[in-house]
Amino acid sequence: MMATSFDYKRFAILYVDDEINSLKYFNRTFQQKFRIFTAPNAKEGFRIFQENKDIIGILMCDQRMPGDKGVDLLEKVAKLEPKVQRILVTAYSDLNTAIDAVNKGSIYHYITKPWDIKDLEIILKKGLEFAIIQREKDRILYEKISLLHTTLNNEKIVSLSNFLAGLNHHIRNALVPIKTFLDLTPEKLKAENVDIENLKNSKYWVELYATAQSYVNKINLLIQHLDLVLKPTALDIDKQINLADIVNNVSLNMTREFDENRIKIEHTVEEGLPTISGDSDKLAKLFTLLLKDELINLPENSHVRISLAKCEHQYNGVEAVIIEISDDGPGIPSDSLGSIFDPLFIRSKDSQEFGVNLVNVFVIVHNHGGRIEVAEKNEQEGVIFRIFLPVDPIQALSKKNEGKLLQDLVFKEITVSNS
Repeated sequence: MMATSFDYKRFAILYVDDEINSLKYFNRTFQQKFRIFTAPNAKEGFRIFQENKDIIGILMCDQRMPGDKGVDLLEKVAKLEPKVQRILVTAYSDLNTAIDAVNKGSIYHYITKPWDIKDLEIILKKGLEFAIIQREKDRILYEKISLLHTTLNNEKIVSLSNFLAGLNHHIRNALVPIKTFLDLTPEKLKAENVDIENLKNSKYWVELYATAQSYVNKINLLIQHLDLVLKPTALDIDKQINLADIVNNVSLNMTREFDENRIKIEHTVEEGLPTISGDSDKLAKLFTLLLKDELINLPENSHVRISLAKCEHQYNGVEAVIIEISDDGPGIPSDSLGSIFDPLFIRSKDSQEFGVNLVNVFVIVHNHGGRIEVAEKNEQEGVIFRIFLPVDPIQALSKKNEGKLLQDLVFKEITVSNS
C-alpha cells in the first residue's frame, strides 16, 4: 500500500508551559517540522488559542503552572473546540491527574517530563495526522450534505414545474369565460338599454363588479408570475457584481412603499465582501421580490434587516456569500416552514397575495447555483431568509454536474444506513 503523505504544517501546535526554557527548547527542536505557538501560562494560552483556533490542531499543556492548571485549560478548550487534539505534560507524581483526565475525555494523550524527542515527535505527528483526517472528513461530509440538498432542490424544481404547468393550464381555461363575461357586461347592458344607476342597490352591483375585476386582474398577475417560473430565461452573466450596490438601489426604489407602510429597512455589509458573477437584473429582481413579500406580510412599525457577508465555508466547493433577510413581524409555524416556497402558500392570515414571489426567488437562487432556506424561529419573533450565492455560478453549476457520481454514492449510503 502506498504511504499517505501529510502536511504537518497545515495545522499548528500550541505549547503552554510556565518554564520558559522548556518553551525555548521545544520551539528550537521542532520549529523546522511544525508550526508552533507558545504561551507561558494558561490565561495567555487560552487567548492565543481563541485567536488561532481554526489553525491549531494540537494543544500541549504542562500540568503544574501558577493559576489555572494544565488540565483546567484542556477541559476549557475541549468544550470550545472538541476536535483539537489535547496533550497533557506531567511529572511522574502527576500520573493520577493524567489518568483521570484521560478517563474524563479531556485529553487524548499524556507525556512525562523529561520527554524523549523521538517519541514526542511521533506523538505530535500522529496527533496532527488525526486532526488533518478529521477536518478532511468534516469537509467531505459538508460537501455531501450540500450536494444532497442541491439534489433535493433539483427534484423540487422539477415537481414544482410539473405542478405549476398543470395549475397554469387550468387557471387560464377557467379564467377565459369569466374575463369575457366581465369585459362584455358593460357593452351588453348598454345594448339592452339597461342603466346600472337605475338598478335597485346599484352601488352594490358597481362595487361587486369592481371587486370581480380586481380579483381577475390579480389572477392574471399570478399567471404572469407562474410563467416566469415555468419559462425562466437564460442567465445573462455579468462579472464583478457588487451585491451591496444592488441592495442599496432596490431599497432606494422601494423607499416610498416602505415609508407608506411605516416599515424600517436597514442593511449591513461585511468589510471585504467579494464581488460575484451573475445576472444583475435577476439578482435585483430577487431582492425586489423578497422585499415585496415583506411589505405584503409585515404589519406597520416592523423592521427589516439585510446583512451581506462572506460565507465561512465553501458552498459546493466554491467560494460564496451569505445573505440574511430578517424581520420582527409575525413568524411562521414550524410545521409550515417546508411549504413556504410552494406557490399557493399564504404567509400570514391577512395576506391577500399568494406565495409566487418566493417561488420566483427560489428559482432565481437555484439558477445561480445557490440555495435559500428559512431559519426556524419562534412564531412571535419573525422570519429569517438565508441565501447562499456562489461567487462563480458557472463553476458552482458545473460542480453539481460533476457531482453526479457523488450523488449516487450519497443516496446509496443513505439507503444502506437506513435499511
